[in-house]
Amino acid sequence: MCKINIFLFLLLYAVCSLASDDSLNSEEFRKNLSEMYNRANKTIKLVRQQITENQHAPFLADLYLQLGELLAQKANIVYYIKMESNDQSSETITTSLNNFKEVVSNQKEAIAIFNRLLDEFPHFDKKGKVLYLLATSYKSIDEIPAFISTTKKLLDEYAKTKEAARAQLLLGQYFFEKQMYQEAEKNLAPVLKSEFVHEKNLARYHTGLIHTIFERHKQALDIFEKIITDEELKDSQASFEISLKAKSVKSNLKREALIDSIKPFTSYYQKDADPVGYYSKIAPTEILFQETIEKLAYRYIYLKQFQFAIKLLRTLSERTVNVQQVINIYQEVLLMIPVKDRIDLPVEEIQFLLERYNYWINYYKVPPQFTKQAYVFFEKQVRDLGTRSHDFSKQMFHSLKPTKTGANKNLQERMQYYAQKSIHYYHLYLAYFKGSGNAVKIAMNLADVYFQQGDYVSSGDFYLRTYADEFGKTTKQQKIELIKNSLFCLQKEKDYSFYELLRGKGLLIEVLTIYINSDNKRKSDPKLNFILAKSRYEQGFYDLAIEELYTFIKKFKSSPHAMDAANLILDYFNTKNDFPQLVQACERLLTLKLNNRPFNQKVAGIKKQAQMNQLQSQVEAFDDYDSFSQGKTYLKAALSSGDVKLMSLALQNALAQSKKEKDIETFFKTATVLAKNEKTPSKRFNILGSMAQENVRITRYYAAMEIYQTLASNQQNQEANRSSAYTDSLNIATALRDWEKIHALSESPYWQKVPATTKDRLRNQLIDILESPISLSDDMQNMLSRVGLTDEILLAMYKASNRLNKSHVSTMQEEVGRKCNRQKGLPVCLWRKVEQLDKDMEVFEEKLQKSKLDLKAVELNATHFQKLLKEFTQASNSSDPHLEILISLRSAHLYNLLSKFLTRVAVANPPLKDVLASKSLDSSKTATQYLNRCKKIIAVQNILTPANKYCLKGQNPSLESALNYNNVNDYPEFEKINEENDYLSEQKNLFAASKGSDALLNIATKYYSDGKINYALAAAESGASMGGKSVPLFNAIIGCSVAHLGHHNEAKYYLKNASDYNGLKNKCLSKLKSMEKDIL
Repeated sequence: MCKINIFLFLLLYAVCSLASDDSLNSEEFRKNLSEMYNRANKTIKLVRQQITENQHAPFLADLYLQLGELLAQKANIVYYIKMESNDQSSETITTSLNNFKEVVSNQKEAIAIFNRLLDEFPHFDKKGKVLYLLATSYKSIDEIPAFISTTKKLLDEYAKTKEAARAQLLLGQYFFEKQMYQEAEKNLAPVLKSEFVHEKNLARYHTGLIHTIFERHKQALDIFEKIITDEELKDSQASFEISLKAKSVKSNLKREALIDSIKPFTSYYQKDADPVGYYSKIAPTEILFQETIEKLAYRYIYLKQFQFAIKLLRTLSERTVNVQQVINIYQEVLLMIPVKDRIDLPVEEIQFLLERYNYWINYYKVPPQFTKQAYVFFEKQVRDLGTRSHDFSKQMFHSLKPTKTGANKNLQERMQYYAQKSIHYYHLYLAYFKGSGNAVKIAMNLADVYFQQGDYVSSGDFYLRTYADEFGKTTKQQKIELIKNSLFCLQKEKDYSFYELLRGKGLLIEVLTIYINSDNKRKSDPKLNFILAKSRYEQGFYDLAIEELYTFIKKFKSSPHAMDAANLILDYFNTKNDFPQLVQACERLLTLKLNNRPFNQKVAGIKKQAQMNQLQSQVEAFDDYDSFSQGKTYLKAALSSGDVKLMSLALQNALAQSKKEKDIETFFKTATVLAKNEKTPSKRFNILGSMAQENVRITRYYAAMEIYQTLASNQQNQEANRSSAYTDSLNIATALRDWEKIHALSESPYWQKVPATTKDRLRNQLIDILESPISLSDDMQNMLSRVGLTDEILLAMYKASNRLNKSHVSTMQEEVGRKCNRQKGLPVCLWRKVEQLDKDMEVFEEKLQKSKLDLKAVELNATHFQKLLKEFTQASNSSDPHLEILISLRSAHLYNLLSKFLTRVAVANPPLKDVLASKSLDSSKTATQYLNRCKKIIAVQNILTPANKYCLKGQNPSLESALNYNNVNDYPEFEKINEENDYLSEQKNLFAASKGSDALLNIATKYYSDGKINYALAAAESGASMGGKSVPLFNAIIGCSVAHLGHHNEAKYYLKNASDYNGLKNKCLSKLKSMEKDIL
């Protein structure tokens, strides 16, 4: 902003009246300039006359000073008059002084007068002011050297005066205008420490602008804040200024600082900004605060932070009483935001704006023309926002692809976002602009969006309300389409809440009534009449609806919907379990004689079945009827009944009651009778399969296996079902770890069809046995080949070779040889490589013993050493912790051999003793590192291997010792229980439990404490498979059970993930440590 200070001492009273407002319109501004020009001419004439008349007066110098100041002032006024008349801004156009001769002549005359004062009045007490005015005049006509020299003279001679501070400030402003910002800061710096409040704050202001230019936003914000909060700075201290841009003749430095602080504020506080809180603390007045917030909103619009801008306008609207101003600002801001961004504004902000607008219009006096203009504007805005959001949503809906992809999901989310936006905007529109000419279209659009969103009830509701002219008059053709659309929507099926379902059916009844009554042909339409009766039924008007359904059936006997109506009646009484009424309904329907024989037969069957429900009274008529043992009574009734259907019903009740009464024996007897009486093989298979599953659930594992094996061997069953039953039997044996049973089952031809997951489970159990200090039974060994010689099982067999029969060892070696020819990097192949490396190490060790003790021998042996070390290092790149432990021991031994050899050479070669001794020590330290490495592997992996003890002792074992345990235990013998008698109480609790985890935990614990390890293990694994909070409890039992079987590593895994249930975890971990000590 280009401003020239004019110190109007003689025109003060004249100008004050012109400066009552901060800014004026162009016409008023030109008028004020003209008045100022005329007053200046009159005053100049008066002062010239006084000078002529008072040549010897003591105040002559003061008159010359006033004349010079007035001439300079007049030059400035003339400059602005010419600029305003040319309608040019001094900030955007550089003008030549030749076009402003009057301006230049006035300034030069003023300069001459100031120089005369300096020459002829050397002792003038206002010499400092003269120098300052002279400097400003030189600057105004671009005589810069004279301006700078005059300014420096003033600073030298009157350093601590206000004129000096102003001169220093003038220098800083000059360099600022020339964009020489470093020089400007240098010259402004002394003024920042000045005692003159206005000059100091002007320096602060320009310094803040420089900080802003160089993006030193925090410093800029701090210095602007100092200006704004400086209590000593008053408006009365400000010089009167003329500004073409603001059309102002008065400056407000605090206001300028507030406005110019906006850019550094938004740049510094890019996150977590609180402009309202910040500016409400520092703004001197509410008016300035509101103006700043308005400018901030525009700034955030420029930064494309539209939502922030709108929130600021909300603050402004809450604190102002100028209705038109705020509405105009909102209109301007909304139009500045592109429509594509405008629709992303929070709907709540637009709603708030409409609420405020409505409040203002109703409670403030607003000109009618402005009210109309604002109404049109906001109506169009809300309509555009709603329809644009709606269009975006539809475009994305049609862009959705049938496949589920990440891009599709993102598109779905955006579609939902814009759909919800359009719904909110349409509701806003209908709330505030219901009487507009577009309200009908908006209501139909809203119904369309609801349909797209799957909210068919709301869609139908709005179509119906539009039909009823709630939002405006609709045409006859529109009404036809609207009622059809509403009917279509309300018939759409969807999972609604109870309230929404009732509401939807109520609306459907209303729509159907209107639709049917609008045309006589529709009154005879069976489909429409059935839908209407059914809707009343579904809404809960049962008494009325049932009779209406009877009437419908009688009227439309030949319609397919007559059977639908009859089914509704039957379902109603059946759902109520009102069997007498159900019988009566069947009789009424049979009397109507529908032209559908199968349906009539069905009704007759329902009637008989309803009569059979009299069974309960018959059951209770037995002499030995026991209300606490109804299952047995129902079974007795079934066995004594001659009616097949009645027997079936009695058996079903026997199953349900025996389950409830924990009567396992009756339950299985009933199921057996059901299976025996079932003629269809597939249904009989399902019944027996359910019996087997129930046996498994209550831990009667061998009873379940027996059923499954019977099913698998029955040729009447489908092949897939037989295979499935066989697999279920095998899974139970696997859970029990009954290897004798597993081996026997593997002889079946169905073994080839066993799922890979089942074989993987068996294979993992065998691997764990091979890696544990357990002897393998023949059944276990025979299963090795049957589960498949995978890489993992071959590795386990290789390490357990001394516990396998020769035939299995031979098979293993043959397969290992075949695989290692193709894949040398397999872990088992790396073990074989270590076998060869052990021989090479023996050669190396012997070579070291016989080696010469000179440097050449050191070099040769070092080469051999590096080769061996490299080979061992390559072999260590496996996933087998056992092998990693052994290679660490081998590497440590290798470094120890080298260390000892270097020590011998050092003794034999005294000149090299220190060097070789150092190398020997390094080798020894490296050996120690490898020993620490193997210990770390044991600790991290928490693994038991035969090599552990050698690692802990720092020894280098033979390969055989590293692979074989000192002590190997026999696999515990399997102990069966009497499943029908033992643990019956626990089985009953488990039988009756709905979820079963607690009851299953109790029986598993009981099995374990009684030493029935295999049963405990199977029950606990079943419980853990259920998931939930009980898994750590079951893991404790699993871990302790497999520890008992000798599966050390598996036990550690489960105990690690177990809770200390009944102290089992710590007991079993202690027991494992003790066992491992004995084994190693």
